[in-house]
Amino acid sequence: MTDDFTFSNLSPNVVLNNIEALGFRCDGRLFELNSFENRVFQVGIEDEPPLIAKFYRPGRWTDEQILEEHSFTLQLEEEEIPAIAPLTINHRSLFEQDHYRFALYTRQGGYPPELENEEQLESIGRTIGRIHAFGSTQLYRHRETVDIKTTSINSRQLILDHFVPKAYKANYEAISDELLLQLQAAQPAIAALPHLRLHGDCHLGNILWQAPKPFFLDFDDSFNGPQIADIWLLFSKSDDSEFNQRQLNRLLNGYELFYSFDDAQLAYTEIFRAFRILNYTAWIGKRWQDPAFPKAFQWFNSDSFWRDHLRDLQLQNERMQQKGFIV
Repeated sequence: MTDDFTFSNLSPNVVLNNIEALGFRCDGRLFELNSFENRVFQVGIEDEPPLIAKFYRPGRWTDEQILEEHSFTLQLEEEEIPAIAPLTINHRSLFEQDHYRFALYTRQGGYPPELENEEQLESIGRTIGRIHAFGSTQLYRHRETVDIKTTSINSRQLILDHFVPKAYKANYEAISDELLLQLQAAQPAIAALPHLRLHGDCHLGNILWQAPKPFFLDFDDSFNGPQIADIWLLFSKSDDSEFNQRQLNRLLNGYELFYSFDDAQLAYTEIFRAFRILNYTAWIGKRWQDPAFPKAFQWFNSDSFWRDHLRDLQLQNERMQQKGFIV
């Protein structure tokens, strides 16, 4: 449950010294950016644009897994697909010093995409279609392949064993049991879908719009899986189903210019939504020993959160039952 190593020793001096060890001259300006899984900084460089430095959470990924993701994004960059790839210095993209592994990136400007802007949605669709088309040329060897059943069981058990307040434990166990039945029922069909290298966390917060195109950021969670595992996150922010359908249509209009999509995969949207709900809660639990998490997620131990969480799980269970995944 706990992290084997924390970021407690990652002081500003350590960050700046590590960057300067690669030959850059830092000007002393250092801003920590919004990231919890890793630590990400904007670093001022003398007479040059600032750099973005990502320090990886120790113990989460192997070197091989990080380098596979780097290789994917560097190849996308070579194909002129707007995905942010790490800098390479002397043919290396992953560096290690003071027990921390890190990568450097150029700073990409831009703004959050506008859901109401159909041209932007179609452009986003074209770009993710290109990413998927290239991602389908081979699979990761070291990174994970999505496993709805096993991951959900582990996530649910972690929360049940360590975090659910006693007053809500019986309800959580009963509702999550029903969810797990449906996730397990869907696993064989999901495993049978064509798999490819995905972005892995393809929500709008990981896209910057810089006219005339979007830039896809943060492939840190990239894995092997079916297309729907990325696509559903791009059209599910609103509760307005008609609005979501219009978004989806425009997105797929652009997407299918570069890569085909079987609409039958849309049936698994609610499965991946349930999967994300369970895993997001477990992710907070896994990182609770990191001091940044209790500060950022103070509501995690509150009664109101667990009441709302149980309600959300119940609603998601009902949505899934309507899709008929129980065998």
